[in-house]
Formats: sequence, C-alpha cells, structure tokens
Amino acid sequence: MAVTIKKEKYQGIPYLVYEGESPKRLIFVQHGIYGNKEKSMHLMGVPLADAGYMVVATDAQMHGERGEYPFLEKTPPIGGMTMPHIIHPTAQDILTLFEAKFSQYETFDYLGISMGGIIGYHLLTLTDQVDQFYGVITTPDYQSLIEMAPESRKEEYPEMAEKAQSKMRALNPAFRFREMRYGAIKMFHGSSDDVVPISGVQAFYDAHHDEKVSLEIYDTDHHIIKPMFQSILTHAEAAQK
Repeated sequence: MAVTIKKEKYQGIPYLVYEGESPKRLIFVQHGIYGNKEKSMHLMGVPLADAGYMVVATDAQMHGERGEYPFLEKTPPIGGMTMPHIIHPTAQDILTLFEAKFSQYETFDYLGISMGGIIGYHLLTLTDQVDQFYGVITTPDYQSLIEMAPESRKEEYPEMAEKAQSKMRALNPAFRFREMRYGAIKMFHGSSDDVVPISGVQAFYDAHHDEKVSLEIYDTDHHIIKPMFQSILTHAEAAQK
C-alpha cells in the first residue's frame, strides 16, 4: 500500500503525517528524549499507516525543528532535569493539533516511546479523547524516575534538581489515576530497563489491571525489540476491527 508523507507546521508546531488509503483511525506517535518526529516515524510510520491509521508525529517542545539546549546538544543530565518542564506544553501541542487539523476523528490513539509516553500519560489527565494508549518503554509513575536519579545530581545541580522533582510530583499521573481517561492502556516494557524502571510500571499495573490496563514484559533493556514491535502492531491492527 502506498503511503503519502506530508511535512507540516501549525502555530509553530512541526509535525509529520503518514497516510495510506482511507485511514480509519488517527494515532499520534511521540518520540523519546533527544529524538525527533522523523526518528519515531522511521520506526512506526509506515507499519501503522499500512495498518489503517493516519499517523501523526510531532517534535516535542525544544526538540527537532524547534530544538534548543540541552536537547539539541543531547546534554545529560541537564536534559533529564529539563524534561519535566516540557511535558505539559507538548501534551497541549498534541491537543491543539488534534482540534485544529484532525477534528474529523472523534477520538485518537496515542503511542509514546520513553519520554513520549511520559508526555502521553499526562495527556490522559487533560482529555477524554484518547482511545487506545500504547506506552512503550515508558512509565506512568514519575516518582519512580525521581527515585532512580543519582544523589550526585542533586549535589551538583541542587536548584535545578529540586525544580525538576517538584514538577514531576505535581504532574504524576500515577497519583492522579481517577483523572486519567482512556479506552485502554497497553504497556510494553523491558525486564532489565535501566533507564525507565519497571517497578513503577508493574505497580501501576498491579493496582489497575482490572480497568483496561495491560502489561507485556520482554527480555530486553531500554530498547524496542522485534517481538515487542510485532505485538504493538498486532494490537494496533486489532483496534481497526
């Protein structure tokens, strides 16, 4: 199936659209930290378009075409401590695009990879228009990320670290579950992920798996491996039926 690719910008938000013939559903795909819309589309764009989706990917705030320090230079740990402050603005960008450019769809699906999923879980507290949510090597529990941060970071950057942690605690969807609205949450994680701890994901699943929340665990670290990718596509194809 031929896939049409369009590169657009709306109100300063750069985005890509991958579209096959007569797409039935809309899905937003959001990249991880230091990534961009092209990287996420290279992995997910064509397979999801072939599965019947209109696929949209944006550059997160301070990433990609609108890249700024520290994300443009890929500068950890400053990037990790800046990331909490772009969660809400990027989620708002997605809602802006949906309402302005894709309102022919009543709802949309969302696939977030690592930081993209962190943004997406917050998005679920802002709107009731997300149906199928795919959280890939990511977490709804921001506190687990705080606990993973080394003490040396707090010692070297005390003010920045405190602001980052305060923002993460204020937004944490795991503490605001009753505000989250969705059709289903499907989580995919590596058993030995040393970037996004599985502990928060597992705790969220244990607490809420009877409310259309599922978890698939794979023998990998912070990477999407082929069996995980194939399972995501299987779920996406099933959503078309």
